Amino acid sequence: MVQRINILLQLTAAHAYLVIFSMVFAIAIAVVSGILITLPSWPKNILLRNILFIISLFAGILIAFIFYKKQPISNKIIVFMLYGFFIGLVFYRKVLRNVILYIDSIIMTIPSIALFGLFIPILGIGFFNAVVALVLYAQLPIIRNTYAGITSIDPAVTDSARGMGMSNLQIILKVNLPIALPVIMAGIRTSTVMIAGIAAIASYIGAKSLGEFIFRGISRGSQNMILTGAIWIGIFAIITDFFLGRVEKWFTPKGLRVD
Repeated sequence: MVQRINILLQLTAAHAYLVIFSMVFAIAIAVVSGILITLPSWPKNILLRNILFIISLFAGILIAFIFYKKQPISNKIIVFMLYGFFIGLVFYRKVLRNVILYIDSIIMTIPSIALFGLFIPILGIGFFNAVVALVLYAQLPIIRNTYAGITSIDPAVTDSARGMGMSNLQIILKVNLPIALPVIMAGIRTSTVMIAGIAAIASYIGAKSLGEFIFRGISRGSQNMILTGAIWIGIFAIITDFFLGRVEKWFTPKGLRVD
């Protein structure tokens, strides 16, 4: 009994580390992406924008031939198209928004065990494979909420900030993000609870998590181990969501708090 409790505590610590590590990267990537797709296309001159897009395609070719010297030409063409296309989309924010949201929506439909399996040839099995998959799964709720939170801000507010002499970066950091924070945090909380559950399946590819306790229970035919692991994951998710709720309250400006 004592041994099982020790194993459960060790796996809980490993599970928490996996979720926290994944969510730190997921939040950083998703919030930046969400902010990026709310910005207007740059530059405003369509001709110059098209020229920059073409330059980005050539940059993709250079990246492909410099870093993938030993790869066949067909692979280099695919790499160049991916790099160049996504670099070029930075200049077309509306298209970039649709592409990002569509790709994230597609990723959400892929079964977690299949996504873990897809990365095995590239990343092998273990911790980093799990992190990459979990980061991808966490993107959609955060990006969507970041976009929704910022675009729902009254334009008069940002115009007032601009009239006070704030730069675009200052408006984003000091006006848009604080106002949109409750909506963004709702997406972060949703993603975290979801990742807390999906992380259990990462045990199947060798990443330590509470799923290992469940899989051991399945292999031994122990209903108690399966039930204990499942309940413990649920408790972990609830505690995490509660903690994030407190964080949201701490960082939300007093004038925007809803008690």
